[in-house]
Amino acid sequence: MIPIIEPQVHLGKNFSLERADALAARVGLEGFLLTEKKFGKPFLKQTSNCSMAVYSRVTIAGSKVATVRRLLAKVRKSFDVVAVQTAEAKVAHWVAKDNRVDILSMPSSSMKELLTKQLTNVAAQIPLFFEIDLKPFLEEKAPPEVNSIYLRQISRALNILLRERAPFIFTLNVGEPFAFKDARSIISFAKVLGIPYLSLKENYLKFKERLERNRKRLTEGFVAPGIWKVPAEEKKYLPKKQKETVENTFVLLEELKPQSLNEKRLERQRYLLFEIISEKEFELSEKELMNIFWSKFQKLFGEINSSRAGIYLSYYSAEKRVGILRTTHKMVDPVRATLLTIGALKTEKVIVNVLKISGTISNLLATAKQKSTSN
Repeated sequence: MIPIIEPQVHLGKNFSLERADALAARVGLEGFLLTEKKFGKPFLKQTSNCSMAVYSRVTIAGSKVATVRRLLAKVRKSFDVVAVQTAEAKVAHWVAKDNRVDILSMPSSSMKELLTKQLTNVAAQIPLFFEIDLKPFLEEKAPPEVNSIYLRQISRALNILLRERAPFIFTLNVGEPFAFKDARSIISFAKVLGIPYLSLKENYLKFKERLERNRKRLTEGFVAPGIWKVPAEEKKYLPKKQKETVENTFVLLEELKPQSLNEKRLERQRYLLFEIISEKEFELSEKELMNIFWSKFQKLFGEINSSRAGIYLSYYSAEKRVGILRTTHKMVDPVRATLLTIGALKTEKVIVNVLKISGTISNLLATAKQKSTSN
């Protein structure tokens, strides 16, 4: 499983650390980064009771190298992660050569000019992670043409990063409790964008390794890379080398072409057990939910792919908001990617969390009914 870590979480007045930790665990994330200044090294001592890996992050926004250099010297030793946000090519190229910076964030409109071969090659050596913000694409009120343009900008940037093997991460820019998304849905969305599974996994493993390395540097016993002051009675164990596993890369959606009779016969059904997580109770009928699924899927993949997907709501408990969604085995990733874009139902912020996928409905139906009675 890919260790998906959300790199931007802004805790507001109504968003406690305990709530963030519980929601992140529920949707299958491995950790997240807190972004406010107050979440520096002293604050992280309060995260020992969290089930998630919690890191501190500070973002430096600057259009001049001198400003970024001055602020970087002040914050590097107080935060696990340092990010630089800029739209200036001069600043971006300077940042790429400084291994004290972990993340480079830039506006989507500037990616085409900033993501040069020279910049990505240097960033790949550190590594410096390019941050791809998905939040503007997932805005509920954004017009379709705006989403289409933004998605094209993201796809173009990802093509460059994949070609040059430059590291990158996705962010949902979480600023409210229900902006978290199902980790596996994020993976499916990445596959739909054309990112091979192995490439995505490699990037997030590198990011996790970078976080752990930075965390060690903030410990009191750190002297230099590879050197720590360790009490004599403490024993050190070297981690065992994990056996590498080979995963199959994702095959992109085929071009729109007529399917042969044999291809149609090979289609197999898949059933997705999901739950709708929200702060408040609200009424939502089976028909309304199905209409939302259909409209979201058609918006992303068009009517022809919608007909091929064969989406059907096989079971739904309106009272407990647990359901089973049917589709074909070839459309599981597009369906999960569609669920990622559902952030509100009946004006209420929600998370659509996929719990399990199966080729038969019987065991999922039993689980769904059991969950409905237990809730």
